[in-house]
Amino acid sequence: MLAEVLARLPAGEAVTHIRPSGGRLGLDLKELWDYRELVYFLFMRKIKADHRQMALGPLWLILRPVLSAVLYTLIFGTLAKLPSGNLPYALYNFSAVVLWTFFTASVVGASTSLLENRQLLGKVYFPRIVIPVVAVLSSLFTFGISFVILILVAIGFGYPPTPMLLLVPIYVLLTGLIALGIGLWFAPWVVHYRDVANLLDYGLLAYMYLCPIVYAIEGFVPAKYETLYRLNPMTNAIQGFRWCLLGEGDPPGALLALSFALALPLVLSGVLTFRRAVRSIVDVA
Repeated sequence: MLAEVLARLPAGEAVTHIRPSGGRLGLDLKELWDYRELVYFLFMRKIKADHRQMALGPLWLILRPVLSAVLYTLIFGTLAKLPSGNLPYALYNFSAVVLWTFFTASVVGASTSLLENRQLLGKVYFPRIVIPVVAVLSSLFTFGISFVILILVAIGFGYPPTPMLLLVPIYVLLTGLIALGIGLWFAPWVVHYRDVANLLDYGLLAYMYLCPIVYAIEGFVPAKYETLYRLNPMTNAIQGFRWCLLGEGDPPGALLALSFALALPLVLSGVLTFRRAVRSIVDVA
């Protein structure tokens, strides 16, 4: 099946000449578009593979963020009694967990994508950047399902959708860019050193506590550190995402612009690092 898809891409000449990419970053968007059918095929394959041989199957798309939110609510809301602003703690936490789950799944998926698809790397040519991009897209699909559940939960708590909901894609895009940038930086290292993936997992766990997920900024983060704290791009993504849904957090402003200003160089440098490393990745994969 995969061979048939690759045989049809890209359309045009029977012979494809592989030359060094033009531009400093070597990011050929037209080439990515030419391979859109491959992107779709790998996307569908990953969605199916992620839930193969599971008793509950696709139900885990709903259970994973819900169970995480319930666990965090019991530990940090009921026992530790951490602040949640003016929102019920369960809703405050769940609204962040949905976006954070998308972020971590995208980072892990992109960083391990080369390792998981190493059997393809030495067989046929296609733009390697497709692989981590597909990992982020599959996480976005899972996020979409969790997002619907989040809206229903918010309505149940008395927070119906408002026109501000239309701004949610901005914060989802910011989250995806940050995750893709990190994943591109780590993907070559995971192929060379398998335990880097374990270190990344612990790094993401530590990073979670630097974001307003299980606690509200007000009443928890000391005032003298709040400015530094808000320089964290994921802090701004979570706060803005929560504001769009629940009216609690930070509306779009200078912090959002700053977060994009930090995320874009992260992605571009990640692309450059990824493309340089992937030239020799077949030898060790």
